[in-house]
Amino acid sequence: MKKELIGRKVKGFKFEDEKYNNLPYSEAMNDYIGKIGVIKKYYGCDNSYEVQFEKAQFWYPGELIEQHLVSDNPLDSLPM
Repeated sequence: MKKELIGRKVKGFKFEDEKYNNLPYSEAMNDYIGKIGVIKKYYGCDNSYEVQFEKAQFWYPGELIEQHLVSDNPLDSLPM
């Protein structure tokens, strides 16, 4: 979990307010749960990622972000 995730797509998700390095969860983030945004920045000091959505941007905890990444390859989601 570092800078290599910058530019990747991720779905907005809910997390416990201030549980992860005191990272706040705002009520406005509820509107973006399940919506796709792009990771723009990594902040190593508190292990968080800035995600840009169409009309907003929010910070998400690095401990949880990988499980919400969106596959760039649509074939990855097909059953084998």
